[in-house]
Amino acid sequence: MTQTKGLLRRVRYTRAAAQGMVVGLFVLGLACSKPAPQDSLAKEQPAQRSYLTPRYLDGAIDKLLEPLPKPVRLLSLTALHGVVVLQVQDFKDRREVVEYRVVDGGVSGPVAVELRGPGKLSDNLFRADAVDPHVASKVLTQVRAEFSEEVRKLVLTRNLPASMDIQFRVFLKTPAGDRIVTADKNGRLLGPSRHRRVHPTLPLPRKVCLHSENA
Repeated sequence: MTQTKGLLRRVRYTRAAAQGMVVGLFVLGLACSKPAPQDSLAKEQPAQRSYLTPRYLDGAIDKLLEPLPKPVRLLSLTALHGVVVLQVQDFKDRREVVEYRVVDGGVSGPVAVELRGPGKLSDNLFRADAVDPHVASKVLTQVRAEFSEEVRKLVLTRNLPASMDIQFRVFLKTPAGDRIVTADKNGRLLGPSRHRRVHPTLPLPRKVCLHSENA
């Protein structure tokens, strides 16, 4: 696929965003901006209710997906110990993305997401029926069986800019930064990547970076 023409998208604010609640995550890849100030919802330390365990993660995914109109087109699903974040195409404005969160068993959203980067939104999205997000629990179980490091985060997204594949990525804490273990959409582990030198307690950034294939 040829490189997608650069795209800089402006923010469209929902009612909640107009009150200063524009939040978001990076689609994994090259960062588009500096990290945002500390996000109180980005709880990365293990909690009594950890969404990085199958019991709570499966329930959170159901709470996020079941109420949404179908078909749902996802940008990403991200799970940390204290929060699960689902970013989807806005049903009212297909050019935009909104996110929903589960924290302490409760659902909040939608909140507008700011989109940046050289990619097309349509390339970064994928239909919810193209992958079963509940496979995330299988991936977490396998990773814990094969690796000794603590799991910090799990992300489901396209593998851009390398490919259009839909992949799970599990972030493991190491002294050098995050070690990323990838799995295909069916839960088959593809192996660890090189260490990614980032501080393990960085907050969730407030912007999403869109990518194009082989960019």
